[in-house]
Amino acid sequence: MIGKTAQICLVNGINIGQTIKNLVDWTWYFPVLSMFQVPILIVGLFVGLLVSIYKSFRGWFRTLIGFFSIWYICFAPLIAGIVFVAYLSRQAQCSLNEGGVGTCYLFGLDMGSTFHTAATLPWLLIILFPLCTITSVIYIVIALVNRKQRELG
Repeated sequence: MIGKTAQICLVNGINIGQTIKNLVDWTWYFPVLSMFQVPILIVGLFVGLLVSIYKSFRGWFRTLIGFFSIWYICFAPLIAGIVFVAYLSRQAQCSLNEGGVGTCYLFGLDMGSTFHTAATLPWLLIILFPLCTITSVIYIVIALVNRKQRELG
């Protein structure tokens, strides 16, 4: 299962190593895609999610759900990916660092570049924190303004 001599692991015809590699890549691909590749599409999907949350709940609960959804969507994939890669690298006896790409064979597939990318992800949190803060403040202001308008009108 680990090392250069490991065979490719197939379960019901599915390559487990490639599946793990794809899942780890998706944990960092969503935030990077949303910031640098197609921000208009991701912003549109994000606004649609917040509008549906706002329409689905009543009272202060909708503001809290929207607020926590913003932070969950931004940070949950990154943190899950980092924890998952740390566990896998420990099991495969690989060194996980952001200094360089090493070889790390797991289920017959070299995971070195994928693990290296995951090790550099904490730097992405520096960009995500202010973005989530600004988005949260805008969402709360919009929710409060709409609540005041409904109370007055």
